[in-house]
Amino acid sequence: MNESKTWGNNCLPSFEVRDITVYQKKLEKLNCPIVFPLTIIGENKVLELTDSEGNNIEITCPLK
Repeated sequence: MNESKTWGNNCLPSFEVRDITVYQKKLEKLNCPIVFPLTIIGENKVLELTDSEGNNIEITCPLK
């Protein structure tokens, strides 16, 4: 929202998990780059990582 869009950078694979801290700990053990730290956005906890192929992936978890 309120960010400029450039062709090719506005599609982000995303998946929802029940407990984001479990995944956050696994990512830290794997030394996986976190490019957007765990943040609360609206009704969700959100973080973004870069996978081994250089793709950015978003993980979300409802606050409730």
